[in-house]
Amino acid sequence: MTSPLPPHAAASTPAPNLQRRRRPVLVVGVVVALVIGAAVWWQWRRGYVIELDQPSLQSWLEGRFPVERSALGLVVKLTDPQVTLSEGSDRLRFGTRAAVSIVGYGSELRGTVVVSARLRYDASQGALYADDATVDSLAIDGLSGAYAGPTTGAAAWAVRQSLAARPVYVLTPRGLGRSLARLLLTDVRVVDERLRVTLGG
Repeated sequence: MTSPLPPHAAASTPAPNLQRRRRPVLVVGVVVALVIGAAVWWQWRRGYVIELDQPSLQSWLEGRFPVERSALGLVVKLTDPQVTLSEGSDRLRFGTRAAVSIVGYGSELRGTVVVSARLRYDASQGALYADDATVDSLAIDGLSGAYAGPTTGAAAWAVRQSLAARPVYVLTPRGLGRSLARLLLTDVRVVDERLRVTLGG
């Protein structure tokens, strides 16, 4: 809201040259506002589309690792995540190196874990989060079947806690926050080696 002018300012009149200089600026401002409004309306009607490529997802994921979880006599540590974008998939998938220590065993067991997560849109923040992480496969050399279940559970718990702490993507500009808060996540799909996220009203 524009603040009222003080009495001495209300009576003043800008010089002619100043008025002429202001007109082009005002015209440009109106044109820009119209263009932005049209773009937002187009997005609102057709869906707000975000495309995340492998390098941007990899950079975000590396900031969430390593992760570690201790439970039921196990210590599970996951490092070196690597994003995999599978055409047509609706989940974010990645593999990690895994190290498992078992109380009473002298050596650390090593292998790999493959994890996937779904994307969730938080309307209050205008942000996308990786949620509901699950362990799709576990391959640890020397790990007995009795420890496979607890290891899988510990790995999934550690990943969920880490991914929940930081959004994958935050929508911008902030000035669109009220409109974006009404959007819903309508589709997630890997298309042409990019994770395509569509939000609609």
